[in-house]
Amino acid sequence: MLISTIVLRGYEREHIDFSRVSQMAEELASQPRAQSSGATIPAMLESMSYDNYRHLRFRQDRALWYEDELPFRIEFFHLGHLFRDPVVIHEYTDSHVQEIPFIKDYFDYSKAEVDPGRLPKLPGYAGFRVKYPLNRPQLYDDLIVFQGASYFRALARGSAYGLSARGLGVGIDQGAESFPRFTQFWLGKPQPGSKQLRILALLEGDAVTGAYEFTVQPGVHTLVEVRLRVWPREEAALCFAPLTSMFFFGENTDSPVTDWRPEVHDSDGLLVHDGDTWNWLPLRNPDSPTSNTIPVNDLKGFGLLQRDRRFKAYEDLEAHYEIRPSAWVTPRGEWPSGEVVLYEFHTVDETTDNVNAFWRPTTPPPAGQPFELAYTISWRFREPNEETATILDTLIGENTLDPGVTVFVVEFSPPDDFNPATLAAYSTAFQDGGLTPKQSPVLQHNPNTNTVRVFFSLVAPADRKPEDDYPLSLQLLKDDQPASEKWIYIWNP
Repeated sequence: MLISTIVLRGYEREHIDFSRVSQMAEELASQPRAQSSGATIPAMLESMSYDNYRHLRFRQDRALWYEDELPFRIEFFHLGHLFRDPVVIHEYTDSHVQEIPFIKDYFDYSKAEVDPGRLPKLPGYAGFRVKYPLNRPQLYDDLIVFQGASYFRALARGSAYGLSARGLGVGIDQGAESFPRFTQFWLGKPQPGSKQLRILALLEGDAVTGAYEFTVQPGVHTLVEVRLRVWPREEAALCFAPLTSMFFFGENTDSPVTDWRPEVHDSDGLLVHDGDTWNWLPLRNPDSPTSNTIPVNDLKGFGLLQRDRRFKAYEDLEAHYEIRPSAWVTPRGEWPSGEVVLYEFHTVDETTDNVNAFWRPTTPPPAGQPFELAYTISWRFREPNEETATILDTLIGENTLDPGVTVFVVEFSPPDDFNPATLAAYSTAFQDGGLTPKQSPVLQHNPNTNTVRVFFSLVAPADRKPEDDYPLSLQLLKDDQPASEKWIYIWNP
């Protein structure tokens, strides 16, 4: 047998790989999309509250590969609450494939207010989690989770769950988003001592089908290598390597008067590395949906980062936002020209992911033709930019001594070989969004943190409309050459 701790259906002598899943995706793309009935699970599961669903626990001793002394284990998620679409999950080796059927005995229903005796046999699971001794030997921690549409999220060593990634987005910023989903997974059985896990997945959606291969390598940085091949059924706004996160409020926004915490967010900015330029876009919680587009011709990487790692910035002993990981996407192979898009919308609390970042090609993939891409997502604490001064903080607020004037403070890490005595050698490249600054940018050395602070102030036009935005940018220069990331901000007074 391939496995001893979980019941499997009779295995087939079959070889499964990325090419075989690609065949499946291509065949599906030529067929009409099967419409979901929207009623795939019993009412008792569909009506479950979030808290009740969380109490529906998988029994750890039923995990896939539990008794095989392998470095990875798999636990499965029950259908219920918002997770109503079943996925079919298989185990595979170089020569065999076995489907893992749904078994009620794998779950503890005692605290979930569900009578398992009344449950019919379900058609699959809602997803799965991979466990691995990420932080301590012999103690299996969460490593990566696949659950819901094409969402997945991973952990770096010492981190807590935060932002998510998706296999693919469709129309994220178009006002008519659709959610293709992974309908089947194949879990590659690892060898003893293996340092990586391979996962294959089949994507199905109204506008697109696709084949995916994920290679997961846990560590201080957990790496997820992604290879995809998609077949658009029609021309659609496909969004690749999408990341999604939550930004409720922070240093650059107003704090809700009812919230006692200084900041609440899973990520605080988007970093884009294109050619020799590093662009930093602080996140916001805008009143209405907004998009910010960065054209890229030589994309080296992009990601949503959590830069503020101070507990004092959040003061939350339960959420621990200071240890939420960053996610950094690095292209592999040749990517065509395109754009990185930051799409944000308003949220009234911290339970909604209201931030999306993704790459979109300049020329949409043609319908009926395969489009292939490869990249690596690094779930990490470490800063991707080690080449220039980074942007540490963005502080925005009213000048209390001059009502109507908004002050902007941007804090930069010290550039290489920085000496406060040579501050005069630095200047700024500043774009004011078409406004006349009340105070032009001023540079200061901050001796408390040995950083470089730039502040300026603006006045919103008296005749502005609520929807008026003003694109601002700021960059440190030394001897007229870039010495820092480029700060990019859409100001909506």
